[in-house]
Amino acid sequence: QLDGDPMRTIMPFPEVGGVKVLSGKESVAIDLHTPEGHEVVHELVRRADIVLRSFRAGVAERLGYDEESLLAINPNLVYLNAPGFGVDGPYGRRPAYAPTIGAGAGQAGRNLGATMIQRDDLTMDEVKDLSLRMGGAAMSGNNPDASSSVVVATGMLLGLLAKRRGAPGQGMLTTMLNTMTHVLSDDMIEYDGRPAAPTLDAGLHGFGPLYRIYEAAEGWVFLAAPAEQDWGSLASITGLDGDARFTNPEGRRDRSDGLAAALAERFLTRSAQAWETALCAEDVACVVVEDGPPEACIMEGEDAIARRLDLLVPLEHPVIGAYERMKPLVAFSRTPGVARGAPMLGQDTDAVLRELGYDEQTIADLHARGIAVA
Repeated sequence: QLDGDPMRTIMPFPEVGGVKVLSGKESVAIDLHTPEGHEVVHELVRRADIVLRSFRAGVAERLGYDEESLLAINPNLVYLNAPGFGVDGPYGRRPAYAPTIGAGAGQAGRNLGATMIQRDDLTMDEVKDLSLRMGGAAMSGNNPDASSSVVVATGMLLGLLAKRRGAPGQGMLTTMLNTMTHVLSDDMIEYDGRPAAPTLDAGLHGFGPLYRIYEAAEGWVFLAAPAEQDWGSLASITGLDGDARFTNPEGRRDRSDGLAAALAERFLTRSAQAWETALCAEDVACVVVEDGPPEACIMEGEDAIARRLDLLVPLEHPVIGAYERMKPLVAFSRTPGVARGAPMLGQDTDAVLRELGYDEQTIADLHARGIAVA
């Protein structure tokens, strides 16, 4: 079936799920199980510098698009295999999604900290509550999809650099699980004298009294002042400079619960915005906690951060109409990037087939037999 990427149908409206993740790409919809589909792929491979494979273990081999097969067609090809769990073992053939990788790597347990419940007699209400919190914890801090995409892009660039420096075509491997192992390296790497990795407090407010959220008289603030040089200004503004319990780093460390309680009491005396203004003026990192999802805070409203920094570009989509997306994150002075929208399923099929040398009659025949979709 030529249904395209599952992200296209993950939302109630078709194609909407792919608007973000497929932006800037071309969409060619070809039945990979047919001889004609194989030939289209082979023609693309002959012209390609690099192939990215994200199938679970066994799928590419079954279809004939594995490393050995494609390097036989193009010996100079850089072939990056990037599955979720790996190429073998009990999980190699399982599908991978960001939440499952986040849970499997241990990020969910790490982020839940002291609130993690581990008993064999959980009530159904506890199961429901914990599952919701685990789902959020598996995706928080370091989204496995986003982290893995950075590693995949880096791997592709390294492969192309090696090729430019004279290396032959070759296969490479990375996995989402391996990426998260590096992300969580302060837990994963063991050595003598290793300090304990920071864990969230029981209220899920943060990693300690100087790196967490606090409720204010109006709203909430996030305080990020763990460095020794932050303490003088923070103590002076919050009125804790005269408290002998916290005058030195050891006292603040040994009485972290007391420090959190003292700061919580102080933050309740002024609005979140007032605290941000006062502390930031003294170079102490403290910001108002905005309501709503991050994208709303970044993009919505005339005073949104992305709009003030000119980071948005207007686009049109056949399903959702007018919308905005972020511009390329890196700006080049001589070769500005192009921020295109997401293609509909098969939108570029005919154009790519023509580029490969297929005539109009052959293209029409592929459509008529259900091998190509445009």
